[in-house]
Amino acid sequence: MHKGHKDFKTVVSNVDRGELLEILDTHKSEEIIEMLMQQPTEVREAVEEVSIDMWGGFSRIGGFRFPQCRGSF
Repeated sequence: MHKGHKDFKTVVSNVDRGELLEILDTHKSEEIIEMLMQQPTEVREAVEEVSIDMWGGFSRIGGFRFPQCRGSF
């Protein structure tokens, strides 16, 4: 990888269980939100913490997708 590369992936995992849940071929917040909204409400409500990198678009995914989440986006 080099500066300016465009081959981004988004990794969704359960860190507590060491489980890889999904790898998305994007880092676009709209596409990530679309995938997350396909998850049942009870799955999203069970999420307690989210770890994101510093890329600005991830903040739009936000706590409204995960209502039980601690912290701010």
